[in-house]
Amino acid sequence: MTATSTTNEPNYMIQLDALRALAVFSVIIQHNIPHFFLNSFFLAGDQGVRFFFVLSGFLITSILLRCKHYIEESNQKPGLTIRQFYIRRILRIFPIYYLTLAVTYILQLEGTRQTFWWNLTYTSNFYVALTGEWPESVSHLWTLSVEEQFYIIWPFVIIFTPTKYLLKVFAFTIILAPLYRTLCIVTSVNKEVQNYVMTVACLDSLVMGAFLAFIIYQANQINFSNQFILKLSFWVGLPLFLAFRILEATHQGVILLLILGDTVSAIFFMWVIYRASKGFGGTVGKVLEMKPLIFLGRISYGIYLYHLFIPYLYGRYLPRFGLSYPSSLLGEFILNAGTVLILASLSWYLIEKPINELKQYFPYKQKI
Repeated sequence: MTATSTTNEPNYMIQLDALRALAVFSVIIQHNIPHFFLNSFFLAGDQGVRFFFVLSGFLITSILLRCKHYIEESNQKPGLTIRQFYIRRILRIFPIYYLTLAVTYILQLEGTRQTFWWNLTYTSNFYVALTGEWPESVSHLWTLSVEEQFYIIWPFVIIFTPTKYLLKVFAFTIILAPLYRTLCIVTSVNKEVQNYVMTVACLDSLVMGAFLAFIIYQANQINFSNQFILKLSFWVGLPLFLAFRILEATHQGVILLLILGDTVSAIFFMWVIYRASKGFGGTVGKVLEMKPLIFLGRISYGIYLYHLFIPYLYGRYLPRFGLSYPSSLLGEFILNAGTVLILASLSWYLIEKPINELKQYFPYKQKI
């Protein structure tokens, strides 16, 4: 989320790009090297996905709170503001997403044709929930469906809810997720899938990020200490996060994990994002500001979008040229990851970056 004077976005927080890179590679490792030590201890990719949800909630709500300020202070029309928001989201997300759907459909990669309309309409999480199946090369697109569904509703919640009621709305929305997951367990209907992929099941992660954006934005106006809340998210969130990972690694407390695991992760990730937004110091800060890591975070959307298609492409087309896949998991990972990085880099420079520059014509704050 890069800020410029013409777009009126929040300040660019460089360390968040590095965290994006770490999160997306945790997903790639889980999909390519399932027996990697991090996945033996806990499902690192799952935590990466939840981290992305918290981060998305934080960034999107930061933008929307600023838009809300423009409306209240400058008499800017809500309809115009929301329109600008959607146009900018479309410019960022749609081009390579729909291009990817078209290419993979033509190539007939596994899972693409039977789920095409679900992916086209950003409802693939419903497909997974209804069928209980992960549709091979496109199974990862459920997360993008969740985010798009959240984007449809959330601008109206932030813009039209009076500021004094936002905290109550956040609290209610966060609680909905574990309540829904409890309902899935009680009814025993696809509980392992529905309590994971449906948007309502992800609201605690998304809205925990929104809560962080709010307490930062309203730091001097709310009637409790934002520093106290953020310290609490570390001193409570970290021990609980580690405890839940131990339960996960030892296959204990399955019901507790299903109900509260994502909520606990979101509490801890809220603190991580807060610290990165302010800037970690010392060695951690130096690592998170390494240029290669920052670049990987910048192209992380493309990395995530393309990464699961590559093994299927190689599996289908390498034999046609008399070639074979590497014999080791490490070799496969290097080949797949290297290809994804090249493809995502080309995508960034040739498609995403030029299209993103069009955002300057759709600023959040209108000139009077």
